[in-house]
Amino acid sequence: MAVRGGHIPDVAAILVVMSPADGKTGSTEVLAPRKKLLTEIDARIWQGIAAGVSTIPLVSRLHLSRQGVKYHVTGLLSALKVPNRAALVSRACSMGVLKVGTWPPKVVEGFIE
Repeated sequence: MAVRGGHIPDVAAILVVMSPADGKTGSTEVLAPRKKLLTEIDARIWQGIAAGVSTIPLVSRLHLSRQGVKYHVTGLLSALKVPNRAALVSRACSMGVLKVGTWPPKVVEGFIE
């Protein structure tokens, strides 16, 4: 569906609405089975990344060193075999790790050890 912006006749955005293949609406089913794969600190770092927080603000929020935050981010990237933070957030959404429709992003409790 094309979304037009105010007085501008051009398309401002494209909205994609998807429904489950089985036709059921309102399903909250997770695409991947829920298994505990994150520590509390990993979950908080993932939430920060999903909110667009860079390393230095994460350092002060989580009371870690810069190397500590980078260590955890690198661990998440390699565990999920993704190349960067954007792909990490995308993977989290596709796996159902992040709660849908919440801001700031929150990790679903079932994934935290």
